[in-house]
Amino acid sequence: MVRMHSLLDAGADDSASRRESARRALSPVMGTVMIFAFVLVAVMVVAGLGTNAMELSRDEAETQQVRLSLQELADRSASVAGDPGRSAQVALSAEGRTVDPEAGTVRVDVRSSSGNSQTERTLGAVRYDRDGAIVAYQGGGVWQSETGSDSVSVVSAPPVEYRNRTAPTLTIPILRIAGDSGVGDSLTVASSGSATSLIPASMVPLPPDSSVNITVESEFYRGWGQVFEDQLPSASVSYDHTANAVTIRLLGPESAPAATNAARVDGAVVSTTGGHFSNNATVNSYNPAGVSGGPLGTVRVSDAMNSTQWTRINGPLHVDNDLRSDLHFSVAGETRVAGDANFTNNNSYRGPVSVGGNLGSDASDGAEHISLHSDLRVGGFAGYEPDGLRHLQVDGDFDVGTDADLGSETIVGGTLTAGDSVRLQHDSTTVHGDIVAGETVRVVKGHVEGDIVAGGDVIVFHSATVEGTIEADGDVIVRHRDGYTASAVTPERVVAGGDIRVEDGTSLRPADNTPGVNERMAIAGDDVIVEEDGLLQAATYASNGDGGDAVVLQGNTSKLDGHVVVPSADRVVVENTAAEYTCSDRGGPSDPTDQPTGDSGRITGCVEEQSPPSEQPTIPEPSAPATPLAPIMNDDRPAAADIVEDHRHLQDDPDSSPLISDGGKMPAWGTCDPSCTLGAGNYSMSQISVGPDTELTFDTSEGDINVFLTGSFDVLDWGGSMADAGEVHVAGDGRVSIYQTGRPATIQMGGTLTTETGSADQFWLYQKPDPSALGPGFTVGSGSSEQYPSTFTGVFYGYDSDGPGVSYRVDSHSEVNGALVGSVDGVTNHAVISYDESLTRDPPADDEDDDSGPGLAHVVYVQTEDRSVTVGAG
Repeated sequence: MVRMHSLLDAGADDSASRRESARRALSPVMGTVMIFAFVLVAVMVVAGLGTNAMELSRDEAETQQVRLSLQELADRSASVAGDPGRSAQVALSAEGRTVDPEAGTVRVDVRSSSGNSQTERTLGAVRYDRDGAIVAYQGGGVWQSETGSDSVSVVSAPPVEYRNRTAPTLTIPILRIAGDSGVGDSLTVASSGSATSLIPASMVPLPPDSSVNITVESEFYRGWGQVFEDQLPSASVSYDHTANAVTIRLLGPESAPAATNAARVDGAVVSTTGGHFSNNATVNSYNPAGVSGGPLGTVRVSDAMNSTQWTRINGPLHVDNDLRSDLHFSVAGETRVAGDANFTNNNSYRGPVSVGGNLGSDASDGAEHISLHSDLRVGGFAGYEPDGLRHLQVDGDFDVGTDADLGSETIVGGTLTAGDSVRLQHDSTTVHGDIVAGETVRVVKGHVEGDIVAGGDVIVFHSATVEGTIEADGDVIVRHRDGYTASAVTPERVVAGGDIRVEDGTSLRPADNTPGVNERMAIAGDDVIVEEDGLLQAATYASNGDGGDAVVLQGNTSKLDGHVVVPSADRVVVENTAAEYTCSDRGGPSDPTDQPTGDSGRITGCVEEQSPPSEQPTIPEPSAPATPLAPIMNDDRPAAADIVEDHRHLQDDPDSSPLISDGGKMPAWGTCDPSCTLGAGNYSMSQISVGPDTELTFDTSEGDINVFLTGSFDVLDWGGSMADAGEVHVAGDGRVSIYQTGRPATIQMGGTLTTETGSADQFWLYQKPDPSALGPGFTVGSGSSEQYPSTFTGVFYGYDSDGPGVSYRVDSHSEVNGALVGSVDGVTNHAVISYDESLTRDPPADDEDDDSGPGLAHVVYVQTEDRSVTVGAG
């Protein structure tokens, strides 16, 4: 048993040993398999993560490319907006791209005690939807949001800018998008027309008691709010999350803008005397950020202005005397003229026009209309002897202080209101709205679609048409005109405080000539007279206020078709005989079945006695014409002589420079060959002369440069070769101010003066008037060198409050980027003056920005223009 047990134990041990050996033999194999599986899983995980990372990286790269492309679209849109005819192309992937011209709105609401204004525009958008991310261009900015998230990132802010100088100004160009996405990986962006202001000119500057609410409704409203808060930290910015809208509230100035000693620059051309513009002269505006051809190129002329041939003012025009405009004269902004105005062939005025004196217009037969695309106000007489205003088209209302005389091809789109009389005297004369006059209205020829209200008589000749109601405090007369075939005058209703008279051979009836139409009424405070061969077709009410005969049908053929209501039936006279026409004898007013014969057949209705008649003439008081708005001249600006004299101290201890000779001339001989640089400092000089092959740089990177100059300032090419013309350049972001005493400054023969930023604010030339000067004190260009145009970027200031100031002239295809203040000698021969919009009410050179003024929540100017563009497939 023992031995058997041992054998069993030995067998068990041997079996266990074999199992252990087998286990040990399998371990390396299993380890290898497990390691391989682990590595395989790890590789798969890493590969998956790498693929996802690559996909995320690719998506981010594509989104970044979309951002960059839309920023380029923003830049290109800004460059063409407001400049008709300009276009640009932008590379934009078609995948995921949509153009929605209805996406978002902006509303500008101005309120003051003098009136309210509200304007709304759609913004439009070009957008991309990319896996939950939305990137879009809207309103001049580029925005990004994530699906399901409330946050909005401002990729590129719209050009919203607040500047707090002597007159705090908020600038918000509204860059709108229209069009469609099209196909292809590019878009063409083109200007949709000239820029227009969203704030009425009458509210510029803002009244002291005013408020402005600017509301943007957009899916990116949170981003718009961020921009508003960044620009005006202390302004009121509120959000309406339900409407996806943000509103910034601004207050007008706490008081009217006070006079200042600052050199105010509120126009491209400011002249203390009359102005002459001719031969393709152009005035517009630009923004140094890149937008050109803008609508703020204001012209202010203190005396009479004369323009001949192709002058274009792309901004407001203020003339403190008379205006005479000739062939192809156009104004894009508001026009205000204190004196008389005379418009001739092919003039165009896109903004409201106010003329304080009389208005005349004339054009050659067959010429284009003199087009006024808004309202027209005239303080005096509007006409042109002997034929009235000719070829004048007013799209809005037309208000005239005294008499309005409208001739051939004159068209009024709105209401014509005159303090005294109105006359329409040509077949082509048309008033689409109403006519309101304090005295007589004579419609000799032409067409009136609306009503006529007159404080005196209304005389409508048989050759004219009136579709609305005629209401006259005096008589209403339908008069025959020799040489014209019979055509009825067909107003809806005629009411006269005096008589209604249908003269020989004329008719007053419905347009469809339906007999017995008693809904049409003729109501007279006195009598109704129908002369020989005349026809009155209307229910007639005659109050017989003068006590004589109430209704009189003269001759053998006159006729009245309709019921008659008078105080007494015996006051109805047919051919000098009282007739029996009472409704009791005729079956009643509603059933005149018993048609009489003979004299009694001349009235087809019946006569009803009412004392007084149920319909009485109630004549509304004619509304007074709107008063023309006076030009804004801002004559409280300081005199250039005072500013120059205030800086004479620069002569006392000036800085030195090797560029300045012992005699004060710059550049000194041999110091600027071919270029030289003057750094920051205060200098005194006797002459600055930059000739051919010479480039002078004013380097303001270390500070401003101030120069007191007792002699001339010239940038030109003595040899007459544009390639060798002198050049002056302002480097850095500081300012150069030159205070010149009584000597001329010229930039001619291809000479140029430019600034690094493109801003005119970097160069100011103040010139003291010289009574002995024989020519302009400042000249850009030369009448004898059209092939060598010159360029000036800066401000010339020669204003004199007590005299004409320093005269200036721009011609010969030359350009001024900035502003000219003084006395305009001429802007002619394809000259272009572009107002730098950033100059609005800037201080003089030695004043610093003042943020301690009225506070960021108060503004004097809100510059917001509609600059729309159209996009389509490239």
